[in-house]
Amino acid sequence: MNIVQIAGGEGAGKTTLATLLAEELTGVATILTLDRYRRNKRPDDGPAFALQPGAIDWPLVHAHMDALARGEHVIMPDYDLEAGHRLPMRLPQTDKLGLTPTDILIVEGMHYLPEEVEAIKLFLDTPSDVRRERVRKRDAELGQHLCSIFDSIIEPAYQQYTLPLREQADLVLDGRLRLYQLVQLAQRRIASIWGAWG
Repeated sequence: MNIVQIAGGEGAGKTTLATLLAEELTGVATILTLDRYRRNKRPDDGPAFALQPGAIDWPLVHAHMDALARGEHVIMPDYDLEAGHRLPMRLPQTDKLGLTPTDILIVEGMHYLPEEVEAIKLFLDTPSDVRRERVRKRDAELGQHLCSIFDSIIEPAYQQYTLPLREQADLVLDGRLRLYQLVQLAQRRIASIWGAWG
């Protein structure tokens, strides 16, 4: 199973890029969304909890990746960001949260998998004003209130935890580019790396 990781800040465009890339890559791809793998928030967790690498239930992520590599189907958790806890599984959700084993796994989120996982790393570098506006629009669509904490919590956490990942990336993409340009650039880089891997 070949793995492609897409990292970037809140509102960078990771999910959109992952979806389009999954459609364009040679072979069949499955998308694993790290945001769904947050653990339940504890009383001693700070306001930036959900944006930190320690918020991710990494053992479950690895267990699901191992299961997919064995050809098994898995169901991603369903997470309530504002409440800070996982939701119980209900049949309608399992359809959209189910992951099918495929040749390619795209992992998208604000963090990269641990170093020992062999994967291509893409970083979506999108300016804060663009990300803030996208968060505002998403708030309006989903009834969330993340834009109100963008400058005080989300952006500082991005600077501390997510932006440094840019240095680890195999390719840094400008999030202001048109989607078809982002997909083309990512496809070329992925193809060149997989070609070198043999």
